[in-house]
Amino acid sequence: PVRRALEFIFSLQDTCPPKGNFKTLEGSIGGTGQSWGSSTGSALVLAAEYLECTKDADFEKRHFEDMVRAANWIVGEVSATTNGLMPCCLAGDGDTGIAFIDVDPWCQQGVARVAAMLRQRGDKRAAAMQASADRYFKTLDSAIRREQLADGSIPAFLGDASKTSFEFRNMPSGTELLLTGMYDPTQYKKVERCF
Repeated sequence: PVRRALEFIFSLQDTCPPKGNFKTLEGSIGGTGQSWGSSTGSALVLAAEYLECTKDADFEKRHFEDMVRAANWIVGEVSATTNGLMPCCLAGDGDTGIAFIDVDPWCQQGVARVAAMLRQRGDKRAAAMQASADRYFKTLDSAIRREQLADGSIPAFLGDASKTSFEFRNMPSGTELLLTGMYDPTQYKKVERCF
């Protein structure tokens, strides 16, 4: 079932792009309904975990370059913004904004997972992809620490909150950050105040 889901997800690449203020859509992966800004990154995380667990050589042969294109799309988008994060985009079913908690952890980890796969293959693109993943992590980590409120919560969006649903303004974001693999759960101190 996971492979079938991934095959479907990658069939959406370049055909059902995420919704947002993106410079280009080439390589992006959206969805058939609400095309969230996190879709490309989460597809990469899922595909990397699937390949790590199954060693499915056929899937890797068919979709590895698709994964690299998707990671390159993310890198291009964050490089084109002034804050080094994904641009304003659809973050959930009713929210649009610079959704750095809903979108960026998935996208950063997608780039990091592809960088690791490139490195494992001895691919010459590995160093540049890893540098992009590291730069993205530092930028996102800095934004998280800067925006964290006194009670430990982190606003889901940067900037103008008028485009967000009130109930999603402050997300229980620690869980999201751990789910993506952005932070190591064994190093709980880094995110303990996010819960």
